[in-house]
Amino acid sequence: EFAEYARPPKIQKDKIKIDSLIEEVIGLYEIDKIINIKKDKNIPIIYADQNKLRQVIINLLENSQDALKGIKKPKIKIFIKRKVSQLELIIEDNGSGIPDEIIGRIFEPYVTSKKTGTGLGLAVVHKIIEEHEGTINIDRIKNSGTRVTITLNSGEK
Repeated sequence: EFAEYARPPKIQKDKIKIDSLIEEVIGLYEIDKIINIKKDKNIPIIYADQNKLRQVIINLLENSQDALKGIKKPKIKIFIKRKVSQLELIIEDNGSGIPDEIIGRIFEPYVTSKKTGTGLGLAVVHKIIEEHEGTINIDRIKNSGTRVTITLNSGEK
């Protein structure tokens, strides 16, 4: 992960259907029973590096899965929205949430609330989204859980 974080950006942009990519990634996990996907009609095509976006989705789903350990009714919600010339991807879980002491530094390297791992996952995710000229925000949900919002430019006007 450190090598990926430190490496200069080399992205290979192609036409991507984000909903198909998300469904492909979900198929790799045994968490499909707790995932609910809602998407707008006519999701725009985006120009992106499929492998790097796959890495983003995998990291975010693994973080959600880790946060859901011990939760009685675990849920992950994924929203795919069309926003004029952008695509908005929201991933929410009802897990343990992000501790106060790291929420403002969550994208910094080596920042983590986990007992295992390097603390580079979200730093790499942030870098990939920036390479795609997009934005990413992470917020706590009022009662419990986390919301990640990613905005990417679509290939459509």
